[in-house]
Amino acid sequence: MTPTTQWLDDQECLPKSLIGKAAMYTRNQWSGLCRYVENGILSIDNNRDERVIKPVAI
Repeated sequence: MTPTTQWLDDQECLPKSLIGKAAMYTRNQWSGLCRYVENGILSIDNNRDERVIKPVAI
């Protein structure tokens, strides 16, 4: 557990409140977020991939 995730865990907020949902989302995405920050090659979103498959899906 990193200090930031520990800080998130220590915060007292209602799970269904907006800040509670944001904290849960952050906890659930933490490993991917760390991977993105540590590796400058990774893209923050998948828009390019979605544009490629959009014509096939339509």
